[in-house]
Amino acid sequence: MKLLTHLSLLMESEHYSERTIQHYKMWVSDFILFHYKRHPLKLSETEVQLYLYSLEHYRKLRPYKLMQCKSALLYLYRNVLGKTDFHIPDAAHPVHAPHPAMAEL
Repeated sequence: MKLLTHLSLLMESEHYSERTIQHYKMWVSDFILFHYKRHPLKLSETEVQLYLYSLEHYRKLRPYKLMQCKSALLYLYRNVLGKTDFHIPDAAHPVHAPHPAMAEL
């Protein structure tokens, strides 16, 4: 079964709205095309971040659209492809190591 068809059927069975299904399919197909039609299982989390970075910085996507895209990709990886441990770090709030001077306090 094709990936987008599987995505649609799974979302329909979980009673997602038709509009949400259309948007998720659009984001997933754009993601696949961005990576030259490589299967998402062959892509690393870094490549997913690269796609989101390009949406934010080159296509100048609004934050709510970026979040929608991120949700679609998380749904794809976790629900459709079964990678339950998959996550996308939040670029807006990166995790930094504490400054060495602050570690002594």
